[in-house]
Amino acid sequence: MSKTQVKEPAKVGYFFGEGYRDLWCTIESAWSKNIGDIKKAWSDMFQKQSNVYATVCIFIYRLFMLVSIAVFGTLFTTVFTVLHVLGLAVVMLFVYLGFLLLRGVDELFCLFKGISNNCYNPGCERKFTLPVYICPHCGAQHRHLVPSKYGIFHRTCKCGTKLPTTFLNGRQKLESLCPHCGCKAIGGMHKSYLIPVVGGANAGKTCFITMAINEIENKAASLGLSYEYQYVQGDMFKDNMKRIESGECPQKTNDTAFKYYNFMLKPDSAKIDNLVSVCDIAGEVFGNQETLGKQQGYRFADAVMMVVDPLSVEEYRSELKKNLPESEFNELNGSTQPMGDILSGLINTMENMYRLKANQTVNKTVVVVFTKCDIKGLDEKIGEIAVKEYITSHPEAGICEASNAVCEGFLKEYGEVNFVNTICNKFKSVQYFTCSALGHNATGEKFAPENVETPLLWIIDKMSQEINLDSVWGKKI
Repeated sequence: MSKTQVKEPAKVGYFFGEGYRDLWCTIESAWSKNIGDIKKAWSDMFQKQSNVYATVCIFIYRLFMLVSIAVFGTLFTTVFTVLHVLGLAVVMLFVYLGFLLLRGVDELFCLFKGISNNCYNPGCERKFTLPVYICPHCGAQHRHLVPSKYGIFHRTCKCGTKLPTTFLNGRQKLESLCPHCGCKAIGGMHKSYLIPVVGGANAGKTCFITMAINEIENKAASLGLSYEYQYVQGDMFKDNMKRIESGECPQKTNDTAFKYYNFMLKPDSAKIDNLVSVCDIAGEVFGNQETLGKQQGYRFADAVMMVVDPLSVEEYRSELKKNLPESEFNELNGSTQPMGDILSGLINTMENMYRLKANQTVNKTVVVVFTKCDIKGLDEKIGEIAVKEYITSHPEAGICEASNAVCEGFLKEYGEVNFVNTICNKFKSVQYFTCSALGHNATGEKFAPENVETPLLWIIDKMSQEINLDSVWGKKI
């Protein structure tokens, strides 16, 4: 059933229902009275009087009265009926034009401002623009709360409560639900961005997500941004942070469906928020194409982040294993799931969802993030030291270009040429970053993350027109 067919729990507006009934009643009453007067005049014509003279005189008088009522009464009734209809039609025309204009303004506002929402329910994961709004008094669900026959600026709920019908007069302040699954929606007026994080088991996805969001909160003010975390059902952010603050790693994610971490971010001067939804999922899912293909969130993704444990690069892992004591190497708890398999699973999923052919490009940006860059010697290969050296020898390069160059060089050096070529050819654009989500292994000491927020801020900056961090990416290190 379409939205226009769903009966809303609201009273139809006067000019869309009762106004027509009042008009019909007025016309019907006028014509009934006119016809009644004609019938009465006709009946009175044949009433006998005391004598023939009086009867003839009264008959002639009443005949003229009948003709007068039949002609002039009908004419005046017709004229005033037409004037009444035209008068009400003019009023209704202005009402309908105002209704269409306001509805158009509301829809265009939402369209050009990109107003949308992400459903965090694992069984849904859809993006939507118009939620189901809840009456604050009786809890009735209004599925299509827009200017309509139920009201233009406001509509009256069946309980008598007046509800705003546009973003312009506060509709977004009402509690709302996802229109697809009925899950409680994140309220407010905002654009929404969905960023799935992919990666192998033990690649450090949960650590990366948790620390990146926490560092964005810590640094938002210095970047001229306001930040607010949005807790939802099933959210593990607080639990993860408690473990991290006590010197422990977050619990490994075992969810085979997206787990959402949501926060609002916007420039201090902006009126519309950016809802950023970062999605975590168990790395084991990437070995099961059937389970992976059920994640509808990929269909609505605005960008993808791929977290790569350097130890999943087989030749580098072998080299490191030779050069480190066994106990020290084992403490790294590296991911052995090949990065090429993760990429293949992601590409197959997105090709199926978007119905793409093998030679077609996925129109998404992929951010590849190397974690665990606190590994001894790795900074000289792909970290800040390597980026500085590249910029020194290539003065025209910025941070992003330098990071891409050293990371691609690292992958090619250690036998991952196919990965570099595949991801470059299959996606619209690719950007590499390096970070250390924790700064060191879990030893009970306070963690010291390095550059963990940078990849997430970069993709938010790229997606959002309001947030501008060009000065950060454009500067030379």
